[in-house]
Amino acid sequence: MGKFDHQLPPAEALAAAKFLQRAYLYAPKMDVDFWEFAVPLRHLVELGVQESDLRWLVLMGYAEHACEITTFRDVERRFRRSANNSFVPQTCFVLTEAGVEFLRARRPTAEFAPPSFVIPFPTPAATSDASVVPHWDSDLRVLRVGGQIVKRFRQPAVNQVTVLSAFEDALWRPRIDNPLLPQDEQDPKHQLNRTIERLNKDQDNPLIRFYGDGTGQGVCWEPLGVTALKLRSAA
Repeated sequence: MGKFDHQLPPAEALAAAKFLQRAYLYAPKMDVDFWEFAVPLRHLVELGVQESDLRWLVLMGYAEHACEITTFRDVERRFRRSANNSFVPQTCFVLTEAGVEFLRARRPTAEFAPPSFVIPFPTPAATSDASVVPHWDSDLRVLRVGGQIVKRFRQPAVNQVTVLSAFEDALWRPRIDNPLLPQDEQDPKHQLNRTIERLNKDQDNPLIRFYGDGTGQGVCWEPLGVTALKLRSAA
C-alpha cells in the first residue's frame, strides 16, 4: 500500500486512477505488458486531470510514470524511468497493483464518481473494445473505425498514406515518430503539420483526430465523439 494511507483520497485523483484502470485492464486481454497501454500525460490533461492528481497517485504508490522514448522502428513501446516526480510532455502513466487494490476497496458511490470533466456523449450501441481501434486498409486505401469509413483516398496522398501505414504497423499506438521522408527545401515540422491538417480534413465520419506531439517529431491520434466514449466506458 501507499505510504500516505491515512490521507483521504481526492475525488479527482480517484477519477484519474479509474482512467488508468481501463488501460490496465486492456493489457491482459491483449496479452501484452501493461506499459503497452501506458496513458500519455496529454490525454489525461485533456480529460481534465491535473498534474497534482497524478503526482498524488504516484506518491501514494498507486501509479508509476516514465518518459516514452519509442521510435518508429521499435516493436514495443519503450520508456525511460524518471529519477524524480517531474513530468514532461512524453510522460506516460500506468496503474500499479497497489492502485488496483486501492480502487477495489472503494465502493462506487457518487463521492468517487468521475468529476464533471468527463465529456458527455450520446450512449453508443453495444460493441466490442476492438471496434474503437482504427484500421488502415492499404489495398482499398480506406481508414475505418469499426465498420464506419473515416476517410477514403481517391487521389494520391503519399504523406497521409505514409502516416496511416506507420500507425497500422505500430498497432495504433497513441504516438509514433514522424515517418515522413524529408523533402528538399521543406521544413520537416511544417511538412508533418501540413500532413496532420490534411488527415483531419474532409473525414466522412470524424471519429478520430490526429495531432502533433508538441515537439515537431511525432504524431498522435485520439478518438472523438462516440468513439471516445467507448474508450472511457467503465471496464
